[in-house]
Amino acid sequence: MIKLSTGNGGNGNVSFYRDTGRAIGPPDGGDGGTGGNIYIQAVEGFGSLEKLKSVYKSGQGQSGMTKQQNGKNGDDVLIQVPVGTVLKWMPDPVLHDKTENAEPLKVDIKVTGFMSENPNCIQLERSVYRDGEGWIFKEKDEEYQNEKEYFQKLKKQVKFHDASLRMTEKSEDIFPINGIDLSEPCSPILLMRGGRGGMGNMHFHTIDIRNPKFSKVGRSGLTSYFLLELKLIADLGLVGLPNAGKSTLLNAISNARPRIGHWEFTTLFPTIGTISMGISKPTFTVADIPGIVEGAKDNKGMGLDFLRHIERTGGLVFVLALDTKDPCKDLEILVNEIGPKRMQNKRILVVATKADTQGSEDNFAAVYKKVNAFNWDIVPCCAKDGKNIEEVIKAMGNAANKKW
Repeated sequence: MIKLSTGNGGNGNVSFYRDTGRAIGPPDGGDGGTGGNIYIQAVEGFGSLEKLKSVYKSGQGQSGMTKQQNGKNGDDVLIQVPVGTVLKWMPDPVLHDKTENAEPLKVDIKVTGFMSENPNCIQLERSVYRDGEGWIFKEKDEEYQNEKEYFQKLKKQVKFHDASLRMTEKSEDIFPINGIDLSEPCSPILLMRGGRGGMGNMHFHTIDIRNPKFSKVGRSGLTSYFLLELKLIADLGLVGLPNAGKSTLLNAISNARPRIGHWEFTTLFPTIGTISMGISKPTFTVADIPGIVEGAKDNKGMGLDFLRHIERTGGLVFVLALDTKDPCKDLEILVNEIGPKRMQNKRILVVATKADTQGSEDNFAAVYKKVNAFNWDIVPCCAKDGKNIEEVIKAMGNAANKKW
């Protein structure tokens, strides 16, 4: 989860034109600068969300200057994320801390849509002063000015201006209720706008007000929380139980270098490898999905955190170790945990690893019979020694819908 805050608008300036022979000229205080915006962009070449900061804040707008010059706008922030990232709005996490015993939390969320019956956006809320308020006084205080008829008349006019700004902000400060799916590289997308700058005193020169010694406060920025999820995009996803040999297999067939070991959950983050089918031949990508355990669909182990990566793969490669007690049972677990919805319309291949171990021939025969019933292809190999790897690559190429 990340916290995003845009900068406040700068305050309007109170100043007067200075000229030889004139003690005080007409008002020339400029408007405050606009607070910085926050953008998000999906780019290729990023593999994870690990380097993202937990808090991003754009720059504050600077106060207006003399000679009717506006203040400098705040610096924008651009957050670059991997292709495949999904961004969702989240309520303030402080609310969760107030709950007891992990009880469900009720959160009031304002939404927008056609008569709010079919909401399609969440209404982001920014702190605003009341229409016609938010003044900065250089000499006399607000109490003094409020007693003056000219100021009350001016406030009524400014009230309409503030109301218009507030409605504009309301129309702009929205976020899709279903989130933003960054499934392709894109140009920067505006997430949150900074506050607009306050008006300088140059706007308040009227017949009744010759020397306005007041200006407007800059409008507030926005603060919201968002959850980022990375759903990797690859032609194929390697799926297997812990220690099935997925990382060793990916190491043997690609240029990826996943961490390899003899303990469960060696793969803590998905790894994507690019497989070459030969000179002048197409390549395809394979994602090493961290080990799935029985109960993953119920969020056991690393569960749902990793199952979501399967949604973006074109096909699945079930990796079975032939040195286990019952590889057929292992296959049943994988199929059950992934479920028919995630397997729908996907090409499926079974790779039987550790084919050089004792008893592997009998286990392979049993698995072959079961796989045939699903009408899937199956290929045996010994990834550690590189045996039959070329046949595995060919079969994966077919599963990835690439011609050899």
